[in-house]
Amino acid sequence: MKIDTKPLKISKKSVEVTGTWAQQDQADDLMITSLETQSQTDMLKTLKANRAFRKKTMAFFKESLGLSEKEIEQAFAKVPGKTMSLYVSYVCGLIEGAPEESFADFEKEVTKTDVPKEPSEKSED
Repeated sequence: MKIDTKPLKISKKSVEVTGTWAQQDQADDLMITSLETQSQTDMLKTLKANRAFRKKTMAFFKESLGLSEKEIEQAFAKVPGKTMSLYVSYVCGLIEGAPEESFADFEKEVTKTDVPKEPSEKSED
């Protein structure tokens, strides 16, 4: 399957990934770590878990997407955290068998499914 790498701000625009069991296992491990990180209530544990998750994410991208050390460093330094978190879900989903789509299309779908904010009440004159 083709994975859109534009959000990583590297020279490659996409990479081909086969979605092997090993890659699926790594994707599951990464998502489990993400969920465990989000469930932390102790601030110190949360910070440590966030750092470990970021390192695990970069190692996952290096191995699964075949990125070079330079590309990993570039993505780590230039991609906003919110984009990277969403990108993790995008890549793991594709590896797990989700329909192939661009990151931009994936991001639009996520935005559409976000819970809408309550409209502000307008005062009646």
